[in-house]
Amino acid sequence: MNMQAISENFFLADVTIAHSSGDRHHLHFATTEQLALLCCAKGWYVDRIFKLVRKSFMPLCSVYTVL
Repeated sequence: MNMQAISENFFLADVTIAHSSGDRHHLHFATTEQLALLCCAKGWYVDRIFKLVRKSFMPLCSVYTVL
């Protein structure tokens, strides 16, 4: 991952999950403001996208909220 292409404090974590077919990485991206909105949200909607991202980044998972 090219860290120079990502805004400061936007990349939060690389969580590694051990899996029988090899380690799986879950990359977490969010701003401080986005995390604050998630804390105040009445509901969360999660969308997993398989077709619009490269295989190495599948699936892309987005979280939307209702405030």
